[in-house]
Amino acid sequence: MPQIRNPIQLSRREMEVMTLLWKSDTPYLASEIAKISSTSINTVNVVLKNLLNAGMIAIADIVHSGTVLSRRYKPNVDPEVYTTELFIKQFKDISPKLPTTRIVSRLLEEDVDMETIEELEGLVQERREKLERDA
Repeated sequence: MPQIRNPIQLSRREMEVMTLLWKSDTPYLASEIAKISSTSINTVNVVLKNLLNAGMIAIADIVHSGTVLSRRYKPNVDPEVYTTELFIKQFKDISPKLPTTRIVSRLLEEDVDMETIEELEGLVQERREKLERDA
């Protein structure tokens, strides 16, 4: 899935559709999304158009649905990537200089195991080496 660098804040309906697509192993028709989410097909079509225009979803394929051809949709952005990029964007919007140490220290207060700490140490070491090379 492509990376995003300027994540958009999704509306409640857009997030409902994205969550549905992220949790599914198979693409969905607009009619299936409407049925599962108990939302009108007209609303679903508007949401899908907005998500397509934003690059958040893609057309997976075109299939026969009854007697007509219909598009099936799949996510075009990984949920972890979207969440992380939106998180960073929101903090950068609030503060010109992202308070990295404050954010990391707060996240470390959550349930973090030794494997995660070792992974973070490796990332810090890689970043340190890159900064030293670039200096």
